Amino acid sequence: MRGSLTALSKASRRPLTAKMANKDYYKGNRQGALPGGPMTGPPGRHTKRGNYIIDDTKVRVFVSPPPAILDASPLRPYVVRTAELTEKEERKDLRGWKALKGRNYLRLLSSEQREEARAIARSLPPLPAPEV
Repeated sequence: MRGSLTALSKASRRPLTAKMANKDYYKGNRQGALPGGPMTGPPGRHTKRGNYIIDDTKVRVFVSPPPAILDASPLRPYVVRTAELTEKEERKDLRGWKALKGRNYLRLLSSEQREEARAIARSLPPLPAPEV
């Protein structure tokens, strides 16, 4: 059996829009609504001269509870705020450009995983020589 031509075409790989899906699908339009307030999309508007005027009624404001209530709450963060990495956990040698080298990733593997990775690499065909 073969798939239909429309299923195989590039049109079927386009991003899904709300008009293509069923009646309950809502993708959104990057704007949120405040309860009892205006739509909060972009917090302002562009003028003819290229300036941007911020509308205070559309600016998002996040209100968190005061610290006294947070400290009395039974909910706690996953990581303690005072947690610090030990010298062994910090791995200063894997920062920056060194972190992208395959040797550093192989060093983190256990000896069995390292041997397995080497066996897989040996079984692959050799890379062709670059043409100059």
